[in-house]
Amino acid sequence: MRLPYLITHLTISPIPRIRRKAYGPHCIPKRTSLSPCPEGSPEENENGRYAMSTRKTQHGFTLIELMITVAVIGILVAIGLPSYNSAIRKGNRSDAQAALMDIASRQQQMLVDTRRYVATVAELHISVPPKVAAQYAVTITLGAGLAPTFVTTATPLGAQAQDSCGTLSLDNNGVKQPTNCW
Repeated sequence: MRLPYLITHLTISPIPRIRRKAYGPHCIPKRTSLSPCPEGSPEENENGRYAMSTRKTQHGFTLIELMITVAVIGILVAIGLPSYNSAIRKGNRSDAQAALMDIASRQQQMLVDTRRYVATVAELHISVPPKVAAQYAVTITLGAGLAPTFVTTATPLGAQAQDSCGTLSLDNNGVKQPTNCW
């Protein structure tokens, strides 16, 4: 035989005034399943009595929260990756420009010393920096004429070929091509 609900829970029911003061004025028991009271605070049951909440605390993330996080990360990557690649290409271009300026300076010194320009970087007794050599093919072209001339070019390789500036060049008069990239 089952005992009535009131008799079985008679000793558990706390005094409402004491419990309310313990949780503050924001915790007003309601007859809904979503109570504003903290976990374990008194809630009014169907008989008008107060009993401790038996709802368990959930730990972890829901699938929706994880999917929103993945979507936000995907959007950030989609925006940030092209900007990052552009900055890398710009830095590689700057390194190539510095190498071309160094080669042009060495060519001018070679003209003063030997009264001629040389056709390779090796003849200048320097080497193209490895970082530049990995991204650009650096060449020297000598002019055919009475006055000695040269044009040093850096042609992009691999991923650097997607750079908007393309091939960089510098001649013996200091003319830089393309002009908008120097």
